[in-house]
Amino acid sequence: MNRSGIQNSSKRDGNNHSDVTGVVSLLIKPNNPFPLEGTLSPLAADHGLVFPYTPTLQVGHSANYGTYEITHTIYQPQYYISTPNPSINITANFTANSISEAKHTAAAIQFLKTCTKSDFGENRLTTAGTPPPILSLRAYGGSSLHAQNTPVIVRSLNYTMPEDVNYVETEYGAIPTMLLLSVDLSVQLSPKSVRKGFDIGKFAQGNMLGGGFI
Repeated sequence: MNRSGIQNSSKRDGNNHSDVTGVVSLLIKPNNPFPLEGTLSPLAADHGLVFPYTPTLQVGHSANYGTYEITHTIYQPQYYISTPNPSINITANFTANSISEAKHTAAAIQFLKTCTKSDFGENRLTTAGTPPPILSLRAYGGSSLHAQNTPVIVRSLNYTMPEDVNYVETEYGAIPTMLLLSVDLSVQLSPKSVRKGFDIGKFAQGNMLGGGFI
């Protein structure tokens, strides 16, 4: 059994999950605003969430254009406005065929829910106002075309508690033996890193993946 008790966690050298084809992970950064303790403790050994089974990734790239509305014309000319941040949707299966798997599934749900929350409240006066954390997305190999240490934020989380499966009782509540989870991510690069680091020539050659540009 590997340290986190899940399938893909053992397919790695140290914590370098991205070296293994098929493994997708969302890892915390050193300045993460909350510790991986309590319900989140099953994720501590991997420094974040390693999806236990290879998920489905849907990645979107687009460009924003405006249109010159010239009277009495067809095929109006368009002008470039901007390129939005790439969007990423991950749809993943989680299982709970054992207590350790159930705890990992509970930790995954709680982790992603927490990543949609800012630091807030009277008991957090010194850090209140801190936005939700930026995570590091790694997917499909160490020099991946798709994501290599790509900084992302969690925009939404949806999961289904099905009616036609068994449930495993844990101290965190009942966890279904099969759960489908969907999370929407968006790339979050700092303006400085884009201004100083982006190069269209290097990007086209695939030489900027390590900098988070996908």
